[in-house]
Amino acid sequence: MAPSITPTLNPIPPPGLVLFPGFTAQKQEAFFTKQTLSGKLDIWIGSPDGLRSEFLRMAKEKRKNFVFRNASNGAEVMRIVKETHFVHSNVYHVLAPDGTEKWSLKLNRKWSGTEYEITLNPSVGNVPGLLVQNKILGQAKGILLNGTPVATTDTPEVWSHLRREDLIHVAAGMDILLPIAVTWIRIDKENEDAETAASAA
Repeated sequence: MAPSITPTLNPIPPPGLVLFPGFTAQKQEAFFTKQTLSGKLDIWIGSPDGLRSEFLRMAKEKRKNFVFRNASNGAEVMRIVKETHFVHSNVYHVLAPDGTEKWSLKLNRKWSGTEYEITLNPSVGNVPGLLVQNKILGQAKGILLNGTPVATTDTPEVWSHLRREDLIHVAAGMDILLPIAVTWIRIDKENEDAETAASAA
């Protein structure tokens, strides 16, 4: 992976954006993800070229269920259930280990591109102005809270012959699992697009 610009993200004032208790960044954090040859995803704290420790592992455990587990003890921390539609856009439901839906993301495909529409479950409280936008702070995508970038995700260099890696930056006070989930949804969407293009060729 080529060196990437590290964006500066302002901390979210207390209490921050807490969706999954225990997974709130205490300072600006960097993570990176790497796809395995079997299609699983490994998530690390740190950077590919610096100090790092394994954080989560994601695997498809049953049809359209993608489970993120603690890398050290195997405990489930988050589950994404993919709802596919032939006519309408895909919807990804993000669940806590007890099955409670925390939020969902709908891919709105338009001629101008694909919009990522996040809807929080009312149980997590009222969080206005949570958006995913392209090209934020030199990164491919950013998550904005009331217009302020609070997380970014980027693929600094794509190698078709190597496993894909993505780099995530998270502001202090931000829920860590939300940008990790958005990054995986972006990977899944782009993989699906590539398969569609290949089948049409």
